[in-house]
Amino acid sequence: MILLATHLLVSSPEFIFSAHEDQRSKLMESIVFNPEIFRRISSFFPEGFTVSSLQSFSNDNFLLTNEKEKIVVRISNEMMNFLVDRHSEYKNSFLAQKAGFNPLEILFFDLDDGLQVTQYLEKATFLSMDELSNERKIYEIVDLLRKLHESKIIFENKFNPFCRLKKIFNFLQIQREEIPIHLYDAYSTISKLEKILEWSCFENKPCHNDPVPSNFVLIDSSFKLIDWEYSGSNDPAWDLAYFSSILSLSNEQEKFLINCYSSEQAGIIQAKMNFFKPVIHLTISIWAALQSLENSPKLSRSQFENMSAEHFEKYQKWILSEDFTLAIALLKKYSRL
Repeated sequence: MILLATHLLVSSPEFIFSAHEDQRSKLMESIVFNPEIFRRISSFFPEGFTVSSLQSFSNDNFLLTNEKEKIVVRISNEMMNFLVDRHSEYKNSFLAQKAGFNPLEILFFDLDDGLQVTQYLEKATFLSMDELSNERKIYEIVDLLRKLHESKIIFENKFNPFCRLKKIFNFLQIQREEIPIHLYDAYSTISKLEKILEWSCFENKPCHNDPVPSNFVLIDSSFKLIDWEYSGSNDPAWDLAYFSSILSLSNEQEKFLINCYSSEQAGIIQAKMNFFKPVIHLTISIWAALQSLENSPKLSRSQFENMSAEHFEKYQKWILSEDFTLAIALLKKYSRL
């Protein structure tokens, strides 16, 4: 099923290539010489456009522009379509846009394979890692996440971090005949913890579930969130734990983050975050191991292997830590079992 915005003017299918040879070849291979893709989105191409690639780990993104118009084409790969519920992504992206959290206007979205065309965010600046040493920036990001969690948005789908881990692991099994024993053993261990999510201390609120720095954009002095592929109902502590884990926040920075979110609930929030952290790091470790099998232009095979090893080490640290044991005990205390 294809969803199209009905108010757009259809442009001429004739266009001009002006780009680096590798970008042009990739665009032609991905779009122009793929009749199915070309048929669906060529009417959105600006007349006489130039093309450039946009950085993305998960999908192939291209910026198509002329003097008057800029659009972004997203082409999803096989793995992302295996992991992502495109129906939920589209619904949630629309709800988040309507509520003011998502700045992207979707011009075209295919529910079958996630092919997407959006307007380019002309005045947006992306969050950099350096900016996150600024407590004011952390406060603004936490405030945005809290407003999302407390909003009246209803995401019909539920995001289960263990289910996503299972999907990534299964995809790795498909792509690789033999799974490294350390990943297999870790997956077996952590899968046994899924039942804990059924404890009454966990909430179901609208969450982004992938709050990495590149998904925060600053528009007119206000932060917004893009990329709602993993969005769904979840416990808000997952967003906080993911953000903290990706940035490797210090204990002091994490305490500041939690107190910005809710000083009254700091204890239970910290416990939930500590419960989620080994799940987060193992998920990233397996994902990076999967990426190392592909000829990715984003990072080299050795870089993905190093990423996998780094996050596996962090997984081991957390799963064996006293903080993790104490977190489960506290969550059990807060729950009516």
